[in-house]
Amino acid sequence: MVRRLAILLAIGVVHLFLIWNGDILTEYAIVGFAALPFLYGPRWLLAAASALSLGLFIASPVLPPTISFPDGAWIAHHVERARQAYGAGSFTEILAFRVDEVRYIAPLHVYVLPRTFGLFLLGALAWRTAFFRPAGSRRLLLVTAGFMLAIGAWMTIAAARGEAFGWPLNWQGRGICQSLAQLVLAAGYGAAIVVLADHARGRKLVAWAGPLGRMAFTNYMTQSIILSLIFYGFGFALFGRLSLPQSLAVAAVIYAAQAAFSAWWLGRFRFGPIEWLWRSLMYGELQRVPAIAHHRRRSNPRRGGSPEPPAGA
Repeated sequence: MVRRLAILLAIGVVHLFLIWNGDILTEYAIVGFAALPFLYGPRWLLAAASALSLGLFIASPVLPPTISFPDGAWIAHHVERARQAYGAGSFTEILAFRVDEVRYIAPLHVYVLPRTFGLFLLGALAWRTAFFRPAGSRRLLLVTAGFMLAIGAWMTIAAARGEAFGWPLNWQGRGICQSLAQLVLAAGYGAAIVVLADHARGRKLVAWAGPLGRMAFTNYMTQSIILSLIFYGFGFALFGRLSLPQSLAVAAVIYAAQAAFSAWWLGRFRFGPIEWLWRSLMYGELQRVPAIAHHRRRSNPRRGGSPEPPAGA
């Protein structure tokens, strides 16, 4: 696991500086190192540490500030500089601006570290308690899905309005509310998908997303490269020029294309390209990657296949 996280950190740093400074892999790797010792502790320790970490994040707007953020005037000026750099700059100009921008983005990652750490531990706790395994808990998952989706929708509206229970929310409060709404909605969607996937008809509705998830690392990196070519000055230079509907259309097209490509790829190989690289570096040897179905066809004499294992791709 230490080697796995170290490789993730290395890939994340490359992605952060050379492709997109909104990278999340670096943060995941750092938090992963911090979470490792807790994975060997009892469940109550996971629950307590997760609750404490998430509680600190939720309470951050009313706690004494530990991180200073720039004011609105600086942000407006920086947005205009970013528009010029990303939308019209050359590759080297964009690289220099991106590297310089990391120092301003880093405090945001530090600010959300308690949330990420708490979620890591909460995920480990959910797995160890078998919460998302549908056998014997379908009703609980259905209730959880409905409750989470309703609460998440309300929190999203509250964040957009800047008001909750009649109390006005400042920018930090709105940010916390919006961030929590995303997490609550994600939990609701996750519970609903688990329930659907446990039924034959429901499985057909969600099965298309399986290959996307199995190639999440590859798809994440690929999105950064594709969107760089679409928005940056060395590509189509559309940074800051698309409306919200146009941006959503671009996202939908990319996502649909990746869903189709992921299904095609995993019909032939066991791992995505970057997943294969990650596993090969982690285990210190090249991983065999022919798809399981393809391997069975070739190794089944009744279907004219060869009993010899196929060579790695």
